[in-house]
Amino acid sequence: MALNPFRTGHRRLTTALLCAAVLAAGLVAAPAGPASAATGCSVKYTVQNFWGTGLVAGFTFTPSVAVTSWNVGFDVADQQIVTNTYSGTFVQSGSHVRVTNAVFDGSVAAGATSLTVGVMIYTNPTLTNLPASNFSLNGQPCSYTVSPYVVPSTYRVVVPEGGSLGIPIRLSEAPTANVVLTAYNPTGFTATPSSLTFTPTNWNTPQIVTVTSAEDADATNQTANLPIQQQNWTSPQYTSVWLGLVQQDNDV
Repeated sequence: MALNPFRTGHRRLTTALLCAAVLAAGLVAAPAGPASAATGCSVKYTVQNFWGTGLVAGFTFTPSVAVTSWNVGFDVADQQIVTNTYSGTFVQSGSHVRVTNAVFDGSVAAGATSLTVGVMIYTNPTLTNLPASNFSLNGQPCSYTVSPYVVPSTYRVVVPEGGSLGIPIRLSEAPTANVVLTAYNPTGFTATPSSLTFTPTNWNTPQIVTVTSAEDADATNQTANLPIQQQNWTSPQYTSVWLGLVQQDNDV
């Protein structure tokens, strides 16, 4: 089917989505893998919306000691640019982001989970869905848990015109119930199979999505984005992946 993806109107929705990220319980960014050892706080990360070239995420910091002012730091994934934050002001230098409290939310009790920050990232030129990493609160490292995500072998796919290429797909962690992913067909390409099912036992075994580029009469390398997204509403929800497709034209 022709893709009419969720990018349409996403810019109009980002403000609302950012607020929704903050209102959701237990939100924050972190890297893949097990929780890290730390002394300053604990952090939990959830992606609220992901459309390939951007995302809205939220995070909650729980400090181990009471604070009357705060700054939180973290590193974003490859080439991501933070454009807005909620509940604080931010500065980005390279991949590192520092968010400083607003005038109304500097005091947080020890063990409180009221320090919530929403983040919008736009752009995300490499289409990565990797979480942020290296969280700290007032210079002290934070332990973290990570929002699960769909793991592709690559985010950029070059497909020869009239040919096909297989992309291995898996999950970042085991689900508690079966997870069904749907692959959407963008204009000029097809993806098969249209759905993948991962179970609590096969989640780490890659399944292949085959992308095919149709023959055409032009001399243009067609491009498109291919979303692969969770369809069933089991918990947890896995951050989708968007593959950037490029046709290698044979009519030049």
